Amino acid sequence: RVSAGQVKYTFSHDAATGEISGSTAVDVQYEDCPDDLAATFKALHPDRADAIDEHLVGDCDRDLFDYLNEEKFLVPGRSKTKYLDIAEDDGWTFVAGEGIRFLPPKIDDEDADAEFRDLIGAGCKNDDGTERPCIVRRYCDSCNRETHRDIYYKRLTPIPPFEQVYFLDLFLNNWASTPANKLGVDFELYSTYEDALAGTNGWTYCNYDDKNVGFPRDCGPTGWAGNNWNSYFSNNASANHHGFYVEKP
Repeated sequence: RVSAGQVKYTFSHDAATGEISGSTAVDVQYEDCPDDLAATFKALHPDRADAIDEHLVGDCDRDLFDYLNEEKFLVPGRSKTKYLDIAEDDGWTFVAGEGIRFLPPKIDDEDADAEFRDLIGAGCKNDDGTERPCIVRRYCDSCNRETHRDIYYKRLTPIPPFEQVYFLDLFLNNWASTPANKLGVDFELYSTYEDALAGTNGWTYCNYDDKNVGFPRDCGPTGWAGNNWNSYFSNNASANHHGFYVEKP
């Protein structure tokens, strides 16, 4: 609302030229309307109350959304299974990743593997208080199957020593069945963290042993599911944007 005070008029006469000039000044104050703008206008101008309706649209959210999209300022929506923020505070330690989740492992293979094993063996617990290996998680933004966007690897048997297997590389580049990495015997796979904890709805199919093909090759919830494996040597599959995480105790 605009409030105007007294209007002041000033006139000047130039004796040399005979010209007369004038000016006006007014004290203007801006303040919020006691009600909304439309109600205030109608109260002050009851004789033309409907005039304000031609200039107000009411709820601006839809108009604002349309305008910003026309100007390409907004991204229309966000996938429920892509671009998830995963942080330490969420209970997951970031280990390695590619693409938009880029994080290379340590240069020294033995150091990288030792760190990975320490995270898995950090002492996560079952509901009854017994210790279990911490769960490995792969989150894949670019995987073309919804079932492979989020996978949980639950270890069942002891991990063989580094002299027998570079365990981190088994996930990154060389998904192998030996030593001691068979579905249903040495590990289980799940599509949700809740299922992994409860041991429900586990995956039923896995294959392995294709050089430079990493996790999880063609493993799937109910059968063969190709082209969703990752590799740090090859980009022939769709998992080029992914990250590996380990559950925190």
